[in-house]
Amino acid sequence: MEEFRAIYEAAFARPEAQLALLELAELAQERPTALLCFCANGAKCHRSRIAQALEDKGFRCVEIDPAAGA
Repeated sequence: MEEFRAIYEAAFARPEAQLALLELAELAQERPTALLCFCANGAKCHRSRIAQALEDKGFRCVEIDPAAGA
């Protein structure tokens, strides 16, 4: 898992990834927005890193877990 995180962090730091994050932040300011993928566990998924970056920008992120009823 640590190898995956290191690879993802390197990709996340690239200028095009940061531009995509800014575009996502603009969309999220305009309307409710969801990050979707096939990973069942958000804590082990790249979307948790994206959510953290959005939270660092002042957004509130909520993990929706159908198995937990929320």
